[in-house]
Amino acid sequence: DRAAADLIARLERIDAHQVDEVVSMWRCSRNESRRRLKDDPSTEIHSDTAGGTRNSSAGTWHVSHIAEHYPNFVKLLNKWMWSQLEPNARKHFRCTTLSINHYFRAQRHRDQNNAGMSVTDSFGRFPGGWLCTWPDDQGPKKQDKFALRSWDSAVYDTYRQAILFNSNQTHE
Repeated sequence: DRAAADLIARLERIDAHQVDEVVSMWRCSRNESRRRLKDDPSTEIHSDTAGGTRNSSAGTWHVSHIAEHYPNFVKLLNKWMWSQLEPNARKHFRCTTLSINHYFRAQRHRDQNNAGMSVTDSFGRFPGGWLCTWPDDQGPKKQDKFALRSWDSAVYDTYRQAILFNSNQTHE
């Protein structure tokens, strides 16, 4: 959190290399609730959630432990994310929650708890970094996500740029 605070205080504009340095210091927790997103559910997933989180069974919102205890880290990620969005997207995009994943390649899925658009970006050194989305996906009641053809997907390199996409539609 201190490294993030230093960057925020020193710099008007933050570049990808600086964000990468801070993110590389972060150690994600083991996350048991995201196992369904892996090809092999026995594989550990290291993923953290920062910001507002919703307890769906109680219907209540709370501030995540990470946002509460590492506010500068969360502020840095938010500042970076907003700087990467096109001006028109900034007008309409609202963010409540950040997911930080470490060496995590999700299988094809649709997010279940998102209220709108999502942004993804990649930091660090690892193979992959591609996002495939199916913009014409009509949802779970209309089509099976595994029946969607790979050649109908849009493919993005999340190392090159942050990607704004509808995560309620199928993606991997």
